[in-house]
Amino acid sequence: MRITITGINFEYNDGFDKPCTGVNLNYIGNGFDFNSTQPVNITNDQYEASKDDKDKLKEVVADKIIADATKFIEDVQAYKDSLEKAE
Repeated sequence: MRITITGINFEYNDGFDKPCTGVNLNYIGNGFDFNSTQPVNITNDQYEASKDDKDKLKEVVADKIIADATKFIEDVQAYKDSLEKAE
């Protein structure tokens, strides 16, 4: 299994003359049964803390994917539960 970071985009939600507000990391995941094509959104602080270590940056991406997948599963379960209550 492997995560390859393919792009880094910086967000400036407060304007380009203000500090960076976040970072979008585009990636490709190989060898996983479930694979999202959504970019990973992290804070500028998370990016700055790991930008010089590729493995650390990939770890941040993996942690964010796990958190996003967990929320997705919880949302789908809540939707399923609402269908069962409607019956």
